[in-house]
Amino acid sequence: MEGNPTMSILLFLLFLLLFALPVALGLSKLFKKAGEAGWKGFVPIYNLVIMLRLIGRPASWAWAICGNYLFTFVWSLLRGDVNSDLYRVIYISLSVLSFVFLVRAFFTLSYSYGKDGVFTVWLVILPFVFFPVLGYGKSRYEGPFGDPDAYDAFQAGLNGSFDFEHDILAN
Repeated sequence: MEGNPTMSILLFLLFLLLFALPVALGLSKLFKKAGEAGWKGFVPIYNLVIMLRLIGRPASWAWAICGNYLFTFVWSLLRGDVNSDLYRVIYISLSVLSFVFLVRAFFTLSYSYGKDGVFTVWLVILPFVFFPVLGYGKSRYEGPFGDPDAYDAFQAGLNGSFDFEHDILAN
């Protein structure tokens, strides 16, 4: 398979069809429910920024979520040696950080559409199934974290340093 570019292209297209397309379709429907244009769900990175804005998280989280990919690109350009121990340590650390930010975003997304923490687990494990379930299902957009009034009040009171998880765990 290493020497067969046709097979690589076919596997990539199969991956897109089975995994990426269902997530994009689900995001498209989620965006429509929130009053955004559906096409935004199909644009990589931009769809993440729109999702973060809808759930009340800063757009800068997109850097944290995609940081390991950006790091690999820059490292490859500058050093080229992706087999070094330093590269592996940094990449694994950034991957864990990316995963933590992604899970927190999915947690907030679940609540923004009236779901609970269990749904978040399913979003993390099977996003290609549960993004379409969320988008095409009966859920509706309820605002950032499901309570836009509380979100606005906390944002005003905390000068933009609002953290929903802290508020939920305190109650």
